[in-house]
Amino acid sequence: METEIKTQNAAAEAAGGTLLDEILAEANDDDFSKSRNWIIKDPAKPWMLVFASNDPHAPWDRGAPGMFDPAKITLPWYLHDNADTRQNFANYYAEISKLDWQVGEMLKVLESTGQADNTLVLFVSEQGNSFPMGGKWTLYDNGIRAAAIARWPGKIAAGSVSEHLGYFPDVMPTIAELTGAKAPADTD
Repeated sequence: METEIKTQNAAAEAAGGTLLDEILAEANDDDFSKSRNWIIKDPAKPWMLVFASNDPHAPWDRGAPGMFDPAKITLPWYLHDNADTRQNFANYYAEISKLDWQVGEMLKVLESTGQADNTLVLFVSEQGNSFPMGGKWTLYDNGIRAAAIARWPGKIAAGSVSEHLGYFPDVMPTIAELTGAKAPADTD
């Protein structure tokens, strides 16, 4: 199925589209019109929008089924290699693809509303995956490291990397400082 999707996607891209977007759009019921409406509600006022996806998340049943061939997946060394683990990982990867699609859709909303160049976009995850041995609930790197990506044209150089150590309680006071708002007195 994965090879078939790649072949069909290559043909769709040659025709100016993308099959992957179509597959993921069909597999999802996400409604981005509410986000768009919030952004354009009052153009004179600043806004903040939180789009909170819980993908990927067990039981990994919201991605496009059959997107990845379990037999071709390379599993992390610490996981038991069996049919169930391979199927779960294939489903997990499909949900990561869904999350990637969701982020792309939100960026399209920003572009279509004229907000793409003056909006700070933060992408953060909560923790590693929930597979046993080394995932969330553990103190292994995969359990305590969380992805954080920031995009802010004109303020953050594309492709830059920071070694800054941060955690979620940093987010609110940082946003308050960036927007000129006053953080509560009991905030670090």
